[in-house]
Amino acid sequence: MNDGGGGEGPRAPDLARAVDDLFRRAEKSPPPREVEAGPAASPPRRPPPVEASSDRIDLPPAPGSGPPDGVSTEDLRRALAAFLASRGEERTSRALRARFQAEVLEAAGEYEGIAVAVERMLLARPDDQGARDLACQLVSDEVARVLTIRLVDRARDEGEGRDLARAFGRLNPEMADAVSSTLARTEDRIARRVLTEVLVHLAPEAQDIMAGFLQDARWHVVRDAVTVIGRTGIPNAVQFLTTALAHDDPRVRSEALRALGAVGGGDAALLARSYLDVGDAGVREAAAEAVGLLRDAGAVPLLLARLDDESDEAGIVAILRALGRIGDAAALPALERRATSPRLGRGPTDLRVAAVQALAGLDTPDAWAVVDRMVDDRDEEVRGVAKFLLRSR
Repeated sequence: MNDGGGGEGPRAPDLARAVDDLFRRAEKSPPPREVEAGPAASPPRRPPPVEASSDRIDLPPAPGSGPPDGVSTEDLRRALAAFLASRGEERTSRALRARFQAEVLEAAGEYEGIAVAVERMLLARPDDQGARDLACQLVSDEVARVLTIRLVDRARDEGEGRDLARAFGRLNPEMADAVSSTLARTEDRIARRVLTEVLVHLAPEAQDIMAGFLQDARWHVVRDAVTVIGRTGIPNAVQFLTTALAHDDPRVRSEALRALGAVGGGDAALLARSYLDVGDAGVREAAAEAVGLLRDAGAVPLLLARLDDESDEAGIVAILRALGRIGDAAALPALERRATSPRLGRGPTDLRVAAVQALAGLDTPDAWAVVDRMVDDRDEEVRGVAKFLLRSR
């Protein structure tokens, strides 16, 4: 059995006291705030165990007045602290005790207490495989919902939100259902970002759910699904992203192109290339980013032609960066022209900086010669970038 050990660490009694203190501090923290939600979502892979209000997310109701005499949430936390401090076969008996106490608490509707205990255990020992395995056994559908609500409440603390996302992403399919259901309902931008991060860590459990979300009527739900698909690289990802490219909302199409850049493959490059000349500026920018990430040399002629016609500054920067990533020497004349500017170095600074950086990306003697000339440019930022690139060469 995996005992979750490895390497030197604190002695068992010290660890038990330290984790116990952590649990007690968590108990004093304020309860999670309610999260405002949007309209009800399409059902995930299986319906959530507790019906949620169409206006807000509520904690599951407790069916009883509390746990029976002799069993408390504090007992569960102490049992988990003892489990973390144990090794070998001793862990087996302590895990059984913790599971029994969690089952009694759940029967009494004490989901919040179980959630807090599991959360603290995961944060105390995030790399302990035994702790993750036990957490998965303790997290039912109802407990997963409470954990998700607590996660959303902490999403505004960037560091804590990231740690919790990583910890929750090591749990089980129940967590994927709860997180995806909450993601589909909440409109809060920060909460959506953290929930998406959890789903990325929950792959492959979240992949089927995200594929189903591509049919949702709300653009932001589809966009978040596309983000997860792109970052997890699920089977047939290009096929799913091709569907997203036909979406009515350009924000979804842009995210699908960026996801193609992350997924990779010849089909992805061909698809991204075909969007370099579309009508929406944001989609063109995303297409340029994608072909750059894919190092698509076949896109260079299209990028150079687009560079002369593009009027959107963000799109021009994306094209310049893509040419630098691809590194084709054929781009040298266009990049030199953009970097030096025919107006005595008084062109838009952001564009000139991007061109200088792209020249360094070509990594040829001729390109470096142009960068070397830029150290005497009239624009202070252009000079600084050129000097930095030469020092880092």
